[in-house]
Amino acid sequence: MGCLAVVLAAMAGCSEVGQEAPGTVRDTQPLSIPPAAPESDPWYFQWAGDKVFFVATEAVHGRELWVSDGTSTGTQLVLDINPGGGSSSPNQLVLGDGGLYFRANDGLGERLWVSDGTPGGTRPLLTGSEAESLEVMAFAPAGGSLFLAVPHPYPGAGLWKSDGTPAGTVLLKSLNVAELLKEVDGTLFFLAEDWETGPALWKSDGTPEGTVPLTALSMSGPQVRDSERVGGTLFFTLQSWGDSSTRELWKSDGTPGGTVLLKVFSNVPSIPGYSLSPFEDLTAVGGTLFFVGYDETHGPHLWKSDGTGVGTVRVMPSGLPANWWFEPKFLLGVNGLVYFTAQTMESGNDPWTFSYELWRSDGTAEGTVRLTNFPGEGFDSPECVPVGWVGSRALFSTFKYSEPRSRELWASDGTVEGTVKLRAFAPDFTGAFFWMSGSSQNAFFFAGDDGVHGREPWKTDGTPEGTVMLRDIWADGP
Repeated sequence: MGCLAVVLAAMAGCSEVGQEAPGTVRDTQPLSIPPAAPESDPWYFQWAGDKVFFVATEAVHGRELWVSDGTSTGTQLVLDINPGGGSSSPNQLVLGDGGLYFRANDGLGERLWVSDGTPGGTRPLLTGSEAESLEVMAFAPAGGSLFLAVPHPYPGAGLWKSDGTPAGTVLLKSLNVAELLKEVDGTLFFLAEDWETGPALWKSDGTPEGTVPLTALSMSGPQVRDSERVGGTLFFTLQSWGDSSTRELWKSDGTPGGTVLLKVFSNVPSIPGYSLSPFEDLTAVGGTLFFVGYDETHGPHLWKSDGTGVGTVRVMPSGLPANWWFEPKFLLGVNGLVYFTAQTMESGNDPWTFSYELWRSDGTAEGTVRLTNFPGEGFDSPECVPVGWVGSRALFSTFKYSEPRSRELWASDGTVEGTVKLRAFAPDFTGAFFWMSGSSQNAFFFAGDDGVHGREPWKTDGTPEGTVMLRDIWADGP
């Protein structure tokens, strides 16, 4: 059933049989596509103030780091990290106060790099430091530093931090770090266990004395499903290693007393065909957390939390019959609303009679409404995925799997009338349409294929005329 949130695109749905709801789409026309062209296949768009970083391929330098100011002439190769036709293949792009952090292979092996978007400001991060030869499992920026996790049993196992200099790269705590979560007000949260106690939620302010446990976790082999910052609070969900039937929703304000279990969800099934499990879509909208939760009576539904047990509740659309199955996924918060894909069907019906639909919610039953209704059932109904935002408008893509296939980019201001198609693209199955796309207040950057140039970098300002190819990198070169 469909693909991952930012990869392939599409969703929508239909109304009850024989009826046509407002917002029914009739103008979805397939694009005639010639044979595939050579392409730069851009990925990992990461917006950084007045520029966007991404990874792309061209014939002379291979796959390297690029940067753009949103203009064709301002879209340039940052540095040929692996000189010549070899590719450094940058990956895991993360933005911090010190610049863009990423992994890349310069021909001597893969290691951490940092870049400010200029050739002179792009360099290996840990050269000459004590951590240069360490096996870094994960890294995350917080409080002006980059935190590094080295897992057990590798030498130097523990939590490190670096300010980008050899002298400022130090071990904070020797322990077994399982997962780095998110930064909240300069503090990094992470899951770890020391050599004497079991797994716990920890925090670090970048000092040894400020790297401390917050609360022990009784769940056996806890794994973080997702985490999200809402104001000054971190929300996260846990499941036990090897057992996904029980999920826990937690919150922490960075103190032991403020780190509490909010709700336990039991008997959570593995839903056939469901491309994301519940509790993997934690999304902040204002001061409210939205997520996909599950209970045995209603199945997967939209939930919200204000950080209290009594305020962690299901959001039920007022117009949806009580006996209908409602499977939301791919949550995206924009301008005070949460947008999501819903796959609806009447309980007990053939599972292939589902419809894909785009919904939005303000957290109330009356404010949870369907925005689009595409014709067809099952794979004849275009799947729709919220992929990003520009200004106050949410962007989503549609993809129809059955013939004639189609792939389109749409925008919505949260109303049926303001939900409009921006452009059609090539309906290919190869590669990613919106993989690791990047949003800003004025533009959304993504990989698009117009059927002539192959996948190249595109941008949109949320209007049809402002949806344009940024540059044909493969044809133009650096």
